[in-house]
Amino acid sequence: MIKRILLICLITLSFSCQDEAKENFTIIGTAEGVVNGTEVKLQELLNNRPVLLTSTTVENEAFSFTGSIKDKEMHFIVIKGIQGNLPIILENADIDVVINTQNLNQSSIKGTEDNELLIAYGEKLRDTNKKNQELNVTYQEAQRATDESKMNAVTKSFESNKQAQIDYELNFVKTHNKSLISILVLERMMYSRTATALEIKELFDALSKDVRESTSGKNVSKALASMLATAEGSKAPNFEAPNPDGQLVALNDITSKGKVTIVDFWAAWCGPCRRENPNLVRIYEKYHDKGLEIVGVSLDGSTKQPDPKGAWLKAIKDDGLTWHQVSNLKYFQDPIAEAYNIRAIPATFLLDTDGKIIGKELRGRALEEKIAELLD
Repeated sequence: MIKRILLICLITLSFSCQDEAKENFTIIGTAEGVVNGTEVKLQELLNNRPVLLTSTTVENEAFSFTGSIKDKEMHFIVIKGIQGNLPIILENADIDVVINTQNLNQSSIKGTEDNELLIAYGEKLRDTNKKNQELNVTYQEAQRATDESKMNAVTKSFESNKQAQIDYELNFVKTHNKSLISILVLERMMYSRTATALEIKELFDALSKDVRESTSGKNVSKALASMLATAEGSKAPNFEAPNPDGQLVALNDITSKGKVTIVDFWAAWCGPCRRENPNLVRIYEKYHDKGLEIVGVSLDGSTKQPDPKGAWLKAIKDDGLTWHQVSNLKYFQDPIAEAYNIRAIPATFLLDTDGKIIGKELRGRALEEKIAELLD
């Protein structure tokens, strides 16, 4: 009887000692060598822009944050005077951070599985980037020595290194389908174009429901839908936006006339775009009468532009852009850019006479050769 009572007591004690889910987070930071009063910010991402969540200061080479968060998400720690920022998965848990004062991005984080996975993934990326930098130096040396054999060998090593990183990321997502880090890896793969939209979708669908329905998961889902909508062979998403005179121009009105059409995303502030414009002018003058149309979509509207519309109009005039031009002057928040999943410019989409996407990211000679196949 006594043994039975003792056993019940032990079982009860074991359950009472189990950790309950924490309702708040605590970040304890060690910042050796950082002077008292230095500001430390904890930022979150809203619409892909950093927004201050809270801040504190360093005291006796340490700092801390406390609070509560509904769902774990990527945040960033920024310390005044220290290069870079530190990505951190914020969740209701105890998290320890040891600051690298040379580069915040190389600081260490312990306390949660997701943060430890994040650190491991970051180390793998840095290792890959270091190898690429070393290969680049070797390639330049071989190029100066006109050693084609060595240049070819370095190129093969670079491709092998690139494929190893892709394989690592694919395996990472497959083996960590319940980790928020996997959605962040998928996002990187999406924007670096190391996997097709269909491959990304297959990986995304295999993630746990919690990860898919996180804020980051929803962002990837939205971007993925745009990728699938603008994949080669898809009907180009229609859009309607004002031209310089304020009149609305719709893509469907242009493609319905059976024209080969280039949708060109650019901006007055974009140097590479402006350097490509003379090539577009030449192609347009050569093929317009044969059935080529161009619709320029300007992503002017940056907060750094005192007069976005004025800059847009001046660039159109200076570069001699005589084709259709539209813009909502909303920078990368332009609804057309979001529909086409634009993250960098210049970006081009080539549409056939039925309005289907038959080419992407074509510029220079490659663009002209493709148009020649269609119209010559």
